[in-house]
Amino acid sequence: MLKHRKLVSVIATIAFCLTFLAPAFVAPATVEAAGSISALRVPIVKDDTTSAALGTVRVTVPAGSIDVNDTVIFELPDDCEFVSAVDVSGGDNSLEVPTAIGGDANGLYSSGASHLQLVAGTGQAGDSSVQIKAITKQTAETDGVFYIHLGAIKIDKGVEGDLTANFDGPSGFGFPLGSVVVAKTSSDSSVTLTTSSTVTKNDNFTFTLRIREDVAGALKAGTDSLVLTLPDGFEWDETSGAKTLTNVWGADINVTFDVDEDELAIDVATADISTVASAWDVPLKFEVVDESEVKAGDIMAKVKGKSKISPKEIKVGKFGDFGVTVECDDPTEVFAGQLKQEIGDFVIEENISATLIKDRTITLTLPSYAKWTKENTPSGLTFAGISGSEGNVLKYTVNATSSSAADFEFEDFEVALDVTAPGDLVVEIGGNAGVKGEVVVAKIALPVTLKAENATEVKIGSAAQKIADFTITEAVAGGIGDDTGLDYLLLKVPAGCEWAKLPTITVESGDLKLDLDQMTRIKGVGTITTDYYQFIKIPVQRDSNEPSVIKVTDCYVTVDRTVPEGNMTVALLGPAVLQSNGAASAGTYLSGAYTITTNGMFPQTAAIAGAVAAKVVTPAGGDSTVFFYIGSSVYTVGNSTFGMDAAPYIKAGRTYVPVRAMGDALGATTSWDDATKTVTITKGDKSIVLVIGSTIAKVNGADVQMDVAPEIVNPGRTMLPARWVAEGLGYQVFWNQALQQVIIQ
Repeated sequence: MLKHRKLVSVIATIAFCLTFLAPAFVAPATVEAAGSISALRVPIVKDDTTSAALGTVRVTVPAGSIDVNDTVIFELPDDCEFVSAVDVSGGDNSLEVPTAIGGDANGLYSSGASHLQLVAGTGQAGDSSVQIKAITKQTAETDGVFYIHLGAIKIDKGVEGDLTANFDGPSGFGFPLGSVVVAKTSSDSSVTLTTSSTVTKNDNFTFTLRIREDVAGALKAGTDSLVLTLPDGFEWDETSGAKTLTNVWGADINVTFDVDEDELAIDVATADISTVASAWDVPLKFEVVDESEVKAGDIMAKVKGKSKISPKEIKVGKFGDFGVTVECDDPTEVFAGQLKQEIGDFVIEENISATLIKDRTITLTLPSYAKWTKENTPSGLTFAGISGSEGNVLKYTVNATSSSAADFEFEDFEVALDVTAPGDLVVEIGGNAGVKGEVVVAKIALPVTLKAENATEVKIGSAAQKIADFTITEAVAGGIGDDTGLDYLLLKVPAGCEWAKLPTITVESGDLKLDLDQMTRIKGVGTITTDYYQFIKIPVQRDSNEPSVIKVTDCYVTVDRTVPEGNMTVALLGPAVLQSNGAASAGTYLSGAYTITTNGMFPQTAAIAGAVAAKVVTPAGGDSTVFFYIGSSVYTVGNSTFGMDAAPYIKAGRTYVPVRAMGDALGATTSWDDATKTVTITKGDKSIVLVIGSTIAKVNGADVQMDVAPEIVNPGRTMLPARWVAEGLGYQVFWNQALQQVIIQ
């Protein structure tokens, strides 16, 4: 225990002694004593310079630090000297003691006089240092500040890196001592050229040239310090030789402009090179002297000279003839069959001023499969309405003839598209203002696709046959709409076919919501009507927020004998995907500028998509026996069973059957004339014509007396005497009393 305490005592003693040695191990501070030394700026200057401006030095002295006769020596960086003597009256090289600092009194200035002065004989031209002396004691209440301005310093050749000035003097005086970087040297220097206010014309041109130094004196002395040469066909305006440089920052200098046709030289006298990095502007003019040599587009002047200049080529204008450029940088994706599709913004730009004349017209024409539904008049134009009645031509007038090349921006325009719209949507630009051109503003896609899986074979003349399953896929969220009146899909089978029953439908992915409880088979919609259940109507309850996929399975169709062999295509249509083709889309667009038909903006003739669901093959045998049953809505042809929407019955000792079922069963074609209430049934070279209520039948053109007449029964079904029709077409008819069965062979 005693040894341990002795060891702790020794360690503590050593630690106490080391506290006196610590300063010997610490690097000396940049500034000694209280106060601070800093440079207000650190410019880049060139070595081997006869007169350069270095950064101004700011010295701060705490209140009461300086006494009478305290002194300090300010030393310039190595290999530098004063070009002119240091003074206190605001010269290039000077000592400044301001009366106040930021509104507060300066502790080194009182009673209208500075507390500091320059020691006589120091700081003369050619010297590298100046001595500063306090002649009055600093007040104890406020800090003091003084500045040393270094506006004219000679720098020897070969000086590199930081230029560091130094404050030296007795450490017991109140001035802070230490060093400060007042500039950085560069053995290289360059001039950067830029232009502004360039114009696009075909005769006279103006622009502003900016000349910018990176270090003082970068615009070198001598003739041809900077030379600009125009391309063939252009010459400098003679007045360019009388220009002067306008100072942007830095120093004013005098230069001479020398114009020689296509060449403009700037000469700088040795006495006029800048002492600080500077920038100047000069307005220049040039003109076309030989249009045959001029090339359309940017006018690029070549750059050379004794100064190191970049770039070596600079744009000074643009040559263009009367005309316009039409551009769309970002065509949008739009969807066929849809309303209110936003197209890409596009712009019409004049090649030169005055291309478009006041009160002349500009037209925007869409293809026949598109109509305008929203316009947004660009600045500089007046909307003159829709030209014609088709809704695909917008018309504008030009407000004023431009004095500089103008552009007209067409933003936030919308269109409606027919389902037949192909790939690119192109706007044609025309009118009597001289604007001609075309621009692609959108890419047209389908909002949904329909794909069949594993097409089957179906036979002509057979009922309830399985066809392929389907997938309906949205290309974009909301591709299937739910707007009022536009809220259902249709699945359609070809003429001569009908859906035997409702399929099974599920939404496999996405959040589309269908009202499947209201799904029905229908015979037509709008202006499209048939005698068959060709359509499945699928109501849409809510559109999707994410693209959805619909699966359609358990699909069965009945194929009559009029369907040709080949592919059977199921079509997808309906206003939920064909908004622009539906009656409900007929509305007012562009303030009623054009009329929309009551059947929609475009004809209801096309589907949005289709897929081959089956192959129709050899028909069921035409000589198969046909069986009708009294009171039953089912009949058979050979081994196939079919359904009817009315049952056969007996009247006046004769069996009546539905005309449609009779025709289908016998493989015949049936037509109906509502005006004359006439049914015509044809098969091959045989035909029979019957009139409702008449007992006279025309069989193969000859009148035949029947003992009963055709009739119409509720709900509007045409019923024919089976024997007279079948025998008229060359068939034999038998009756099975026990089974109440009509047999046709």
